[in-house]
Amino acid sequence: MNTESADTPSMSKKRAGSTAIYVAAILTVVAAAYYYLYDPRTGTSLPMLQCPFHLLTGLSCPACGLQRALHLLLHGQPLAALSYNYLLALAIPLTLLVALCRWKPQAPVIRWFAPKVGHRYTHATLVLLTIAWWIIRNVMGV
Repeated sequence: MNTESADTPSMSKKRAGSTAIYVAAILTVVAAAYYYLYDPRTGTSLPMLQCPFHLLTGLSCPACGLQRALHLLLHGQPLAALSYNYLLALAIPLTLLVALCRWKPQAPVIRWFAPKVGHRYTHATLVLLTIAWWIIRNVMGV
């Protein structure tokens, strides 16, 4: 008689969720090491992604400058990093908050934030802020 029980759908989802967290953590560490070691401002030996929107139009997209800013952040220069992209001041804390809400939604501090982070008005506000930043940075040359 077989005493092994088959995985239930909830067990499979938990296992897939745990795997996704580990894969995301590994990719984050690899990306951080890459951006720490390579300075996108110098354009030396390692390849960096170029912004296709900027290459085609000459205008900056909302994310232009994030690679340079990330390099500077990893080297402990937050004010210099902000000079490359002011949206970074909103993007990093928000990204961390979203990750925490997905990873530990039942944590006492996160329980208050989780419903607000996933709310449709929050998403709409972020889209509008991104579009506003896109326009402002190109009109004002920021």
